[in-house]
Amino acid sequence: MLDREITYRKNKRLQRFLRAAKFRHQACVEDIDYPFPPGLDKSQFISLTPCQWITQKYNVIFEGPTGGAKNRLACALGLQACGHMLSMRYFRLPHLLEALRIIVIASYLSFSFLIFFSESR
Repeated sequence: MLDREITYRKNKRLQRFLRAAKFRHQACVEDIDYPFPPGLDKSQFISLTPCQWITQKYNVIFEGPTGGAKNRLACALGLQACGHMLSMRYFRLPHLLEALRIIVIASYLSFSFLIFFSESR
């Protein structure tokens, strides 16, 4: 009974992580065809699958030509991280830059608001 409850909670947490990540593809690391994309070093990519780069606060950026499977590789690593019960969020570059711009503007406005109130006293 206890094992079933633990499994149920673990699955619910995994589902919550997957919904929050908003992955574009449901790709698995095991499904990656390593001759494609060109220039992908299999051993280097496999070394990222234990997700130690996340706990060490590193980022992974895939760059390359259009159609080079960058999205699929990113989603595969993200899905692997969710399997390790780490929260993820998938962004394409335009959306990431927009989110960062909004954060910068919001922090600037809140800082200006604080200065305004501190000077008005």
